[in-house]
Amino acid sequence: DRDAGDENVSYGTRVARYVKIGKMVWANFKLEITDMGDLTTSSISYIGGLPFTSENTTNNMSGGIVFGAGSLNITAGYNITLEQTYNTDFAYIALWDVSTGISYALISELSADASIRAQLIYRAAA
Repeated sequence: DRDAGDENVSYGTRVARYVKIGKMVWANFKLEITDMGDLTTSSISYIGGLPFTSENTTNNMSGGIVFGAGSLNITAGYNITLEQTYNTDFAYIALWDVSTGISYALISELSADASIRAQLIYRAAA
């Protein structure tokens, strides 16, 4: 639930770096979850706390590259990615797992030992 905060999630590692040139942002991060806290397993998973809100332009979608992940509760062979919509400061964790494209990963598809290393590139509002 995006309105509930971090819901007592604990992290072993939570580090991020970014570069902003003009309105373009390159954000790299590494997350290692150690305790899922009070997360609702049927909720959609996302990476929050991005340094800038994305540009508020309809259909202004951004993507990310996940170059490492572990301890996910997903079917072998599925790929994970990131998707950011317009006017947001977060990116959904998405799976290439349906014939029509992606679905957003549920909290139940992560685990207490989950780790994600990724880069997100997006256009900031300012």
